[in-house]
Amino acid sequence: MNKSKFALAVGALALMTALPLAVPIAPVLGTSIAQAQDISIQFSVFFDKLAPQGRWVTDQHYRYVWCPAVD
Repeated sequence: MNKSKFALAVGALALMTALPLAVPIAPVLGTSIAQAQDISIQFSVFFDKLAPQGRWVTDQHYRYVWCPAVD
């Protein structure tokens, strides 16, 4: 590598290290940065709706099985 190419490479490296690594895009576009939301999902609503009309039993293969109340 000759001296001019080496000087150019060193100059480019110095310029790249002087720039920030991550440029925030959101302020440029006028949008906000996404943030995680706390969400709670409960399946008890499904279980609770069927419970008065039968019973839930556990099964090794299917985990939870609903058995309807039959006269």
